[in-house]
Amino acid sequence: METLTSEQAAAVQSLLAQFAQRLLPAKLRNTHRNGRLLAEFLHERGLPTTADNLYDAAKAIYATLDWEIPPAKLVLESSQSLFLPSQSEAKMMKPFTDAKKAAEIADAKAKADAASIAQAKELIAGYLPTKSTPMGERIDYADQALMQKEWAKALNQAIAGKRNMQEWVKALAETIQKRYADRERASERL
Repeated sequence: METLTSEQAAAVQSLLAQFAQRLLPAKLRNTHRNGRLLAEFLHERGLPTTADNLYDAAKAIYATLDWEIPPAKLVLESSQSLFLPSQSEAKMMKPFTDAKKAAEIADAKAKADAASIAQAKELIAGYLPTKSTPMGERIDYADQALMQKEWAKALNQAIAGKRNMQEWVKALAETIQKRYADRERASERL
């Protein structure tokens, strides 16, 4: 191993000072490992040892170097990794997140079903068939009671059978409209 002359040693010191200045505010730890990693990087690429090339090498392999004061990019990456779950953590959490999503979906369906059931009850209660009498149009209480009883029974069966209540209410509304239309046509024939 050759010893450096005082001019060579001064040139190396100047080069390292320029390199350290370029790294600021980060500060590289003065270790053999860091020197070896930077030298290997430059040697593999056939680059001369200059302050600019050392800086480019440090930027390229910053994550593998030992730092006294790490660069902002390394600090940011390490702080983000603290808050982002790793893949194994995500896999561990998957059953819980899936269960939470399923519960949210079930809650939304239960709310929609409750609203549909309330709507169905309003439709059933609002059924007011009329009939023509010598004294004019009158509510047909017999038909009203019969149909309300039948539709209430069908509603209870749909609830017990866990049917799609939104679709069931649409069908009920169509059935009620058809019942009104059928009664209207029947009264016209009389």
